[in-house]
This record gives sequence, C-alpha cells and structure tokens, in this order.
Amino acid sequence: MVVHLPGNPDPLVLESTTLSESSDVTLGCPVAGVALVPLADKLRDYPGTVALRRRHGPPLSDRQQQLLARMVKRLLHRPYKNYVLCNALDVLTGFTRKPDQRGWFCSELVAELYRRLGWLPRQTRASSLVPGHFGSRHMRLQHGKLGAVEFLKAGSQAIAIHARVSATTSAVPVADTPAIVPRTAGRETLLPPQSHAAG
Repeated sequence: MVVHLPGNPDPLVLESTTLSESSDVTLGCPVAGVALVPLADKLRDYPGTVALRRRHGPPLSDRQQQLLARMVKRLLHRPYKNYVLCNALDVLTGFTRKPDQRGWFCSELVAELYRRLGWLPRQTRASSLVPGHFGSRHMRLQHGKLGAVEFLKAGSQAIAIHARVSATTSAVPVADTPAIVPRTAGRETLLPPQSHAAG
C-alpha cells in the first residue's frame, strides 16, 4: 500500500514480505515482515513487474490520516506470517478462530488498513483476502472504487509515472481472479460475490 506520512515528503510503500529488497526507512536495512520503504527504492530494487490500482473516492479525512499514521506505526516491523497456513487454519476452524494479529501477510495487511479506514465492511475478515482480490474486477470498496491497473515497472525497466501517487493508492499485484464465495462465521464475513454485469 502506497502511503504519504507526516515527515516523509516522498511516497512510501507499506509492505509485508519474507524479506524486502529495499531498506526500511526506520531501520536502514531490508527487513522481513512489515516494512516501510520508499516507492522510488521499490521501483529500483524489485526485479519483477510493479503495478498499482489507485483508489478513486473521497480524500482521507484528518481523522483517517491520523488513524493511518497510528496503524502504520503500530504494525511496523511485525513479522511476516504464512498466508497458506493462516488460511488453512481458518478453513479447519470454520473461520471461527480469532484473527492472529501478531504477524501479517501482504494482502491481509492492506485489507486490515482498508477495513479500519472504512473502505471495506467492518466485519470483513482481513486474512480471507489474497493478492488476487485486489487486482480483480470483483473487488468493490465502500466510499470509492479501485481504478484500472497502472504499470509502474515492467520487468527490469521502469515505466514513467505520469501522475503523483496519492495517499489513497494501493500497490498490488496484477491478477484477475474471482472473489471468494461468501461465508459467515461469528461476526466476520468474507467479501460478497459481485455481479459480472457491466455497470
């Protein structure tokens, strides 16, 4: 997720990885888990394709900006957790186990921030979302929508960025997989299926 934070004039990527290629802005070295790295460094260092989908909708309120800054500070440097194991445990327990927030995998981290900012329903289980959901035409947000995929870097060559990256932008992998089948367990629900009709 690309963010602008107080005291940092340049856009930053909040990510959770097994080990980032780029140095975390607070530790000065690559870290495993939740890290904050300059977008320019990510574009330079990451060997693969980088794309994003901008969120189009109301700008962040002062309250949301403060919430985002607090959440980033609170979650920074938490460990990376294996999403396959996490999802297997959810399935085995019928999605009734309490979400484990001691560590985060990439899409879960973004989904949790979206949920806290009010862009996903409050009862959404963040760990149920995988990267393909954010690249899917089925992903629908509250109070806005995700724009078309924009490539910032293809392979080892960067594509020029024509517009300033805003605080409400999400850097996400390119994919177009269907949304998951809805299930309810306790007070949390997964994302509902969306219509294939053009609208």
